[in-house]
Amino acid sequence: MDGEVLYRGITSSDLEASLEGPLRPGTHWGSYRMAEYFATQALEDRPGEEPVILAVPLSEFDPSFLRPDLEMVRDPVFEEDIDEEGLDEQWASSGKGWQDCLTCYEAVVYDAPLTLRPEHVVLGPMSADPVP
Repeated sequence: MDGEVLYRGITSSDLEASLEGPLRPGTHWGSYRMAEYFATQALEDRPGEEPVILAVPLSEFDPSFLRPDLEMVRDPVFEEDIDEEGLDEQWASSGKGWQDCLTCYEAVVYDAPLTLRPEHVVLGPMSADPVP
């Protein structure tokens, strides 16, 4: 995982609404790589838009509302070849908490509203510096 930050991939048309009000409970977060993947996938249905990556320090999340991303556990999305059997075994032998899901599948779900600020935008129309 990328340090103490969770990332979310959206498109430029979602950015304004994301900054205007809190994000609804049930939003998906994870590694920078996963955020890039989902932002890019969303662009396929939205020509002319830009990918946007949001980065929020883990300290801004209430851990009691973080949970494993079971959609990712059922159907992991990694662009490169992965050892899915090994990943499944790692998950099966874990405590199956949100930290385990973040380690294995690079993804979690946040089940509480979350207020974003412009400084949370790290890649996209409002960003100052992209994160590697």
